[in-house]
Amino acid sequence: RYFDSCLEARSQDDLPVVLMIFTKEDAPQWLYSNGVPKVIETDNLGNAVGWSPYYMDADYKLFFKRMISTVHQHVETLSDTMRNKIISVEACLGSTGDYISYKGNVEPQYQISGPQFFDLYKEFTLYYYNEYLNTNPKINIGSNPKNDGADQAIWFRDNCPGGWIKTGSIGKGYQ
Repeated sequence: RYFDSCLEARSQDDLPVVLMIFTKEDAPQWLYSNGVPKVIETDNLGNAVGWSPYYMDADYKLFFKRMISTVHQHVETLSDTMRNKIISVEACLGSTGDYISYKGNVEPQYQISGPQFFDLYKEFTLYYYNEYLNTNPKINIGSNPKNDGADQAIWFRDNCPGGWIKTGSIGKGYQ
């Protein structure tokens, strides 16, 4: 209902709509009672500054992919007025839409290395891409690859043809 009311409000003008579904602290609390570890993020003094689901957890991957499919299925049931305004969905995979797993320090068993997060980026991005590949009208996949990592942008370009790349830091700097 909330999702639909937000889309209804945003479809009242002539502007296009980009869907962004966040995780980190916006992930539903029921994940944690269904087997997904809740990762506490701390600052350098050990103070809790936030939390996230453990992105590499098999249950999290299952639930996250199910969410991607469920949202897409729901979007296709919307009225033409709302559905036709949706032009893109940004694959928000880590702490925000940015290419960051955690913001802060985490327990060693939950740390995600650069190569591991890149693997998650590829896995989840391809899932989003394939889910929205044959939409009509087209819903493009958007991605916000690592700002200083050409590898992520090149991988996205090569594996998600027609996808849109968001250059967050560059955009913020020029706005």
